[in-house]
Amino acid sequence: MDVSLVVNIHREGELCVPSLQSAAIAVSHAHNAGLSAELILVLDRPDPLTEQVVATNAVGARIESINAGDLGSARNHGIRSATGNYISFLDGDDLCCRNWLVSAMAEARSAVELHIVHPRFNLFFGRSFSHHFWVLPDMRTDEICTTRLLSENIWTSSLLASADIFRRFSYCPNRINEGFGYEDWVWNLETVMAGFMHVTAPSTIHYIRRNKRDSLMDMSNHRSVLPDFSRFSGAFKATGMLSKDKILEMES
Repeated sequence: MDVSLVVNIHREGELCVPSLQSAAIAVSHAHNAGLSAELILVLDRPDPLTEQVVATNAVGARIESINAGDLGSARNHGIRSATGNYISFLDGDDLCCRNWLVSAMAEARSAVELHIVHPRFNLFFGRSFSHHFWVLPDMRTDEICTTRLLSENIWTSSLLASADIFRRFSYCPNRINEGFGYEDWVWNLETVMAGFMHVTAPSTIHYIRRNKRDSLMDMSNHRSVLPDFSRFSGAFKATGMLSKDKILEMES
């Protein structure tokens, strides 16, 4: 299998329908381009409505139901379930473009070394949300300092990388009640510090829904959650990066 597209689903209800449709279209587009691709739906403690919606709209997809209650753990389950040489993630209320897998795979395969590929553009959307569009940085052409990586998550959770990278670097669990979260931010930083390049695929866009009630982002913002950078304490000292205490000071 060339690539596995993993969609993480929780309690999105009918909001996940367009997400599933966009994922299915991306997989179909990959097939038409000569790639072997699979679609995996990881349902983590879904409510009855979401289960019903997924069952109705999961044509051609493999459904994995788990009881982790954590997005980081759900992503790791998707990694273990995937059979593709490359793995891509999409959250259950976001949208990917039809050429995402094809363009990202071409970018990943063209590199001499292993690269982690992100969409080139992002667009936030949602009810009562002012649309926000931006271009994601590419480490081959954009200068990115380590202090920025600590204070800002400059890439989103939508990405594609070799399965070997995902198996080497698992996602950390979110501990929202203890004030720690943003498993994708921690993963991005960990892989950068390990020497991997984060790049973008041309002509690709990731649509991110905002203002969804009871979302992980809402809970994280409400509790002023921070990434758990304690796992990198030794690396901070070795590279002169900011300490977690300094980040807390900056946030306050």
